[in-house]
Amino acid sequence: PMNFENFSIKTRQETFNFLTQVCQKANGKIVIIKLSKNHPNPNEHITAQANLIKEVRNKASFKNLSVALPWQKTVSDLISTKKLLSSVGLHRSPTFKIFLEIGSASNIFSLKALLAAGIDGIEIDYWLLVNNLYQENFTYSELKTFDDSAIDSSLEAIIETAKKHGQFTLVHNFPTEKSATLSSKLISLSVSALSTSWQTVVPLRTEVSVAEKDLIKNKK
Repeated sequence: PMNFENFSIKTRQETFNFLTQVCQKANGKIVIIKLSKNHPNPNEHITAQANLIKEVRNKASFKNLSVALPWQKTVSDLISTKKLLSSVGLHRSPTFKIFLEIGSASNIFSLKALLAAGIDGIEIDYWLLVNNLYQENFTYSELKTFDDSAIDSSLEAIIETAKKHGQFTLVHNFPTEKSATLSSKLISLSVSALSTSWQTVVPLRTEVSVAEKDLIKNKK
């Protein structure tokens, strides 16, 4: 997913133009933009972002743009943010999806309640989740060599819970050096999708294909 924080130095018009270009190049496939709360007036900031999303969807007619919500620590947080989206006319629909980022232990513990609050799927920022679970600030070099069964257990708990509730699951922001092993693990858990940068799409697609074939072979 894209992140509004990456557009902090752009003007509103520049951000609008960029989003419309991305949505156009996606050729009808869903585009997810992650909201930012990093602002002195977070609710006002969220509303401004929501209005821009609405403009891309309605004025530019790109209905494939949907949203991901990070930093939702509690069910109350999620409900409040959904109300802000609704206040500008963004409601869950067949073309507008609301995804929830799972990035903390509290998200995992309250996942069933969060799902019940009404979302269309979850996205897991691997790097963020590892940092938050272990209270660290791993660099990329440290993350690519990090290995602990607890993160595997956490991913399994998240994806299994989401699957039981019929929810879409997306994992992204993981080191390419771990993608083969991680892909195999996540495919075995029936993750819905994996996301990576455009530079590594081809090797990831190959790794996912191998993992799917191995899974089918092992089930025979």
